[in-house]
Amino acid sequence: MKTAFKILLFIFCFCSINNAPASGTPRSEHYSISYSGISYYDVRPDLDKGEDNSGNVFNHDFNEGRGNGFRLSAITERAGRAITSLSYVNGTHLDKMAKEEADSDLILFELGDYFASYKTRPISFHAGVQGGLGYIFIRPASDADDEGIAMSVRLFADAILVERFKLNISGLFFGAGYPGETVMKGNFMSLDVGVIF
Repeated sequence: MKTAFKILLFIFCFCSINNAPASGTPRSEHYSISYSGISYYDVRPDLDKGEDNSGNVFNHDFNEGRGNGFRLSAITERAGRAITSLSYVNGTHLDKMAKEEADSDLILFELGDYFASYKTRPISFHAGVQGGLGYIFIRPASDADDEGIAMSVRLFADAILVERFKLNISGLFFGAGYPGETVMKGNFMSLDVGVIF
């Protein structure tokens, strides 16, 4: 997990620093760091009809979960408003099948753009979408660990106060597994509070 986190952090820094604008194109950058609180976090197996055991290789069903984490983001304003993020979420889940709790770690490198903005003073509002790539680790209490490459889509809305404080609500959907096989899929709702610098 530490190696995967370092790789994603390097990619985030590289993209943020080396995202050079075209000649003559004005650009400004802002960075934000946010705490994420998650009260709903669902992870379940990906089932494929027609396969043995419905193709289920993830023998868990986490329908009651919660979590917390952080997001480090770089916001680039050029012709539009792009956002690059490195996200980490630690989750605690109740397994309906085993009747026990499990822990999870999800790290994502996300790229996206804002598609709507409404600017007033002192609060501005923005909405956008991000696509992500990362890794997830599931650690059941009495079973072998599960892990896989994760791909995600996040829809989000920001409220920014005096260009310094950010309140963000988002919904994230992901699938995880390995090339040729999706093992699990999930989603969560997140409320983030952060600062912009």
